[in-house]
Amino acid sequence: MFIVTNHIYMYRGVKMSEKKIGGLLIVISAVCFGAIPIFAKCAYSSGANFITVLFFRFLISSIILWSIILFNRYPFKLKGKKILSLFILGGLGYFVMSATLFASLNYIPASMSTLILYIYPVIVCILDIWLKKSESFSLKKLVPLALALLGLWFMLSGSFKELNYYGILLAFVAAFSYAIYISAGDMVSKGIDSFVSSAYIIASSAVSFAVFGVLTRSFNVSFKLYGWWGILGLVLFSTIIAINTFFAGMKLVGSTNTSIISMIEPVVTVVLAAVFLNERLNIIQYFGGGLILAGALLVIYQSTNTKREGTSCEH
Repeated sequence: MFIVTNHIYMYRGVKMSEKKIGGLLIVISAVCFGAIPIFAKCAYSSGANFITVLFFRFLISSIILWSIILFNRYPFKLKGKKILSLFILGGLGYFVMSATLFASLNYIPASMSTLILYIYPVIVCILDIWLKKSESFSLKKLVPLALALLGLWFMLSGSFKELNYYGILLAFVAAFSYAIYISAGDMVSKGIDSFVSSAYIIASSAVSFAVFGVLTRSFNVSFKLYGWWGILGLVLFSTIIAINTFFAGMKLVGSTNTSIISMIEPVVTVVLAAVFLNERLNIIQYFGGGLILAGALLVIYQSTNTKREGTSCEH
């Protein structure tokens, strides 16, 4: 198993480079996030709505994370400004992204929703260059980004005949809010243990969905029992594992590289949707998925041969 501390990165006693570990963590995160639509639609089919699903997702995840923190006596006390920043990040940024993405699944196929979400790397790159000078465009960075975006275009161009524009709009809002969330999270979480920052973000998201659910009277707990399997999948795989590996990896490879590597997520979603949701793939979509994977793998290769960027952990 992997042992990840603030100073050493090892696999069964063998030291590994930070870039390799960071890339691997982002891949794991992307696979877990890629399964989100499948878990969500499983819960929806039982009669649960997206507000109820997301509330229980974050509530249970928060309980698990804080139990681990308290049991292991992790240092979790932060300055007031840091706590407030994390609560805003989760209670507003992650809340908006999650709500709009999950709502879109009611109107458009899972694959399309995830593919639209993946315009966010372009927005992240623009935000990073505009807000800070620690990252800038280079040929090495543009090549994998171009491959990923071209692959995304192929996957969308060979997609679905019937389009629900309200669902598409929700997915685009999710993409923009996710880009802002990533850029802000890159700065806010710096110097904070990823496990602890995740706990604060998830707890604040749970509070936001609780308040929203009460104010809008949208809670629905009268869904069928099998819907809990979808919620538990979201909790264990697409929240606990996904968020922690995401933040840990981002600290090692930078937010732009994180965005590009994470673009294997739509490939995972398309494959899982074909298997579990009976969404058909075509040759164009397979080709697009291959380009996305090529871009992600190129970033992982580059990250093992270049200096670490602005969001690094100090050793």
